[in-house]
Amino acid sequence: MADEQKPQITFYSHWLPAMDPGEYSVRVTPTLRADLDRKGPNGEAVTEKEVPLPAVAASQTFQVGGPRFALTGSEAYSCYPVPGAIGRFSGTLPHIVFDRCTLPWERTINPDRCTPWLGLILLSDSDFGNAPVPKISPGTVEERLTPQALESAKVVGPAIVLSDYENKDLCQTIDLPENVFKRIMPRLQDLQYLAHVRKVETDNKETWSLLKEGNFSVVICNRFPETRISGAEKTDWGVVNTIYLVSLEGWTSSLNQLDSLSTGKNYRLVVLAFWRFTCQGSSEFKSRIDGLNDRCLLGQRMEPIAGAGEIVEYINSALQRGFMPVDHGLRDGDTTVSWYRGPLVPIEYRPPTSYDYLSSADEALRYDRATGMLDASFAAAWQLGRLLALQDQAFAQALHRFRSEYEAWIRRSNQSGILQSLAKNEVDKKDQESRSNILTDLTKGLGEAGNMGECYRKQLLSAKLLSGDETGSKGTSDPAPDFPITVQNWLGQTMLLYGVPFHYLVPDEKMLPAESIRFFYINPDWIECLLQGACSLGRSNKNDGLADQLLRVRFFEVSQRQALKLRSDAKQAAERRREGRAGADQGAAEAREPASEDGTPELHWPLSGYLLRSAVVETWIGLEGTAIGVDSIGKTLNPLQILRMDRLAPDVLLCIYNGKVTNIEIKQPPEAVHFGAQTAKTADPNVESHTKSGLRALPHTKPKGNSLEVPMRALRVVDITGLVNAIKEKVGKVELSSADFAFEMIESPACVKFTTTRGNGQ
Repeated sequence: MADEQKPQITFYSHWLPAMDPGEYSVRVTPTLRADLDRKGPNGEAVTEKEVPLPAVAASQTFQVGGPRFALTGSEAYSCYPVPGAIGRFSGTLPHIVFDRCTLPWERTINPDRCTPWLGLILLSDSDFGNAPVPKISPGTVEERLTPQALESAKVVGPAIVLSDYENKDLCQTIDLPENVFKRIMPRLQDLQYLAHVRKVETDNKETWSLLKEGNFSVVICNRFPETRISGAEKTDWGVVNTIYLVSLEGWTSSLNQLDSLSTGKNYRLVVLAFWRFTCQGSSEFKSRIDGLNDRCLLGQRMEPIAGAGEIVEYINSALQRGFMPVDHGLRDGDTTVSWYRGPLVPIEYRPPTSYDYLSSADEALRYDRATGMLDASFAAAWQLGRLLALQDQAFAQALHRFRSEYEAWIRRSNQSGILQSLAKNEVDKKDQESRSNILTDLTKGLGEAGNMGECYRKQLLSAKLLSGDETGSKGTSDPAPDFPITVQNWLGQTMLLYGVPFHYLVPDEKMLPAESIRFFYINPDWIECLLQGACSLGRSNKNDGLADQLLRVRFFEVSQRQALKLRSDAKQAAERRREGRAGADQGAAEAREPASEDGTPELHWPLSGYLLRSAVVETWIGLEGTAIGVDSIGKTLNPLQILRMDRLAPDVLLCIYNGKVTNIEIKQPPEAVHFGAQTAKTADPNVESHTKSGLRALPHTKPKGNSLEVPMRALRVVDITGLVNAIKEKVGKVELSSADFAFEMIESPACVKFTTTRGNGQ
């Protein structure tokens, strides 16, 4: 558990749905009454109230749906161990996490609605005399689960009532021998402890996890994985374990008398999901993070070229600054080798006060006269921005409309400027007396009107310096057109490198080897070229180019302001969708571009972050990354705002912070922390004992110890009820809920800290 002020995890025993799946009927009988006006005996108006009227009752039947024989695939948030993982998981009870907190209780298998209908079972080849684990058989419900199908296959199936429309549903089943079924299946009284809900904060997670509600349901397996270490040299033979998520609906009676089953038949279970992993080696979170190699700035661990001389020194210097030599195709068909560096650099950059206008990518090419080498970094950024904009039709259309509106506004504003210029210059052409009279009239008008341009126009018309058919303008009160929300969002996302291909970010794999973390700064010049290229789309004449010259600074400012709020806007939008308020409160956001109080960008340059390439990114979905740093003036920010945190690949995580990072803390996701125990060999080399230590004190309890031996009822199968009773005895609590049980059994979330100034982990 975290501190009392802001817990990392809040446990709930269950989270029941508002309604169970099934058929419901609603009957409504309205009561109608009317107020009748009539005349009294003396002709006065009398109102007779509440006169009943005949009414007809109405009824409606509806179905509440829910998963039964299959899942859609979107319910599972993560699982541990992850599919295909290799590690020493022998002290772990595998689990699966759902982002729908009600899922384990959406069906009833017991009068007690708190009993989950989902369960996890673990199988390995040794359960079948080292024969392969039985295969999963797909088919329809009619082919696999109807009484006729079960009788034909001579197997025992779930005692469920099937609807006619369910017979054609697809399902997967597995047939287990009776001895295996009795040994590995959880008892009915165990089930309530094998599922619970964890409520966690998602603010410091990747965007995909950020959009989740934060209430995760967890289903736990009751069996430890199999591992095999033998021989004098302690050879660690890898053992493949398979986890099955099965439906327990219809098995209430069998699970209640598990030990006394004696049908001599196989038992057919509905399989909703399954995955495999290998138990071998080590897989602890902290050891994985501590083992990351070469923790340094991106590009600073490139292998230098051997040799001496100015050319070698020049090349090695470029490599250390993040440049990579790349093939470059020129316009004339010739090829050369040029330097390229992406937006993620090992050098701190701050945005300049002004930017050069670039009409094409060629204007961004840089040439080194001393070496004859071209630097294509900014040219590539400009061209990439244009290509990304071409891919997004909605952005291209919105940008074209906005540019047209902006050009029209420029023409109106320029007309106002012309009027003011005429008020000064044209008067000089008149004689002194006329000039004095007109200036006097102008001075009076300026004090009487709030619109200076309109005042000038009226005075000049009266002085016959303008013809009456000129329409004038709205003057300086005419505001510039607002940026469309589509353009705002696209620019903000592009500033944070959404849509930028990975090889533009990391041009060579050697810059980000496997099992490594690399820190970086973002080059604002590269970003500005990217945005200029994107916003060049649709230019067809000189006026369009003129408009972009005036807009280029605003494009960058709008991008910064929108980048600040992308994550918060996305989270709020997700919350509105979950609450059924999609589209609400959108008008204010679309009305005008976001701005700080003083109208200046709020990004704290230099922006910085890290790239993490490791199996931990795939194994622990929902990693949390918090950082401490400084802003543009050196003020400490704790924590730094996360601008972007996303998996670019299953094992690659990109995180960008609003400021200069000095310390980073990477935490194991609390919703995915597993149940664990320490393992030790017994006299039988193939059997392990498990000890649970670090028991926690519950409120109003007096613990009698902090460790106990985990009771087993079969090979690696935990006696859950016995374990609950042992924990109650140790912590001194009469009743133990599944939330209390989870609180005691869960391992503490691990975290690893890095100090970027030293480049070493702590």
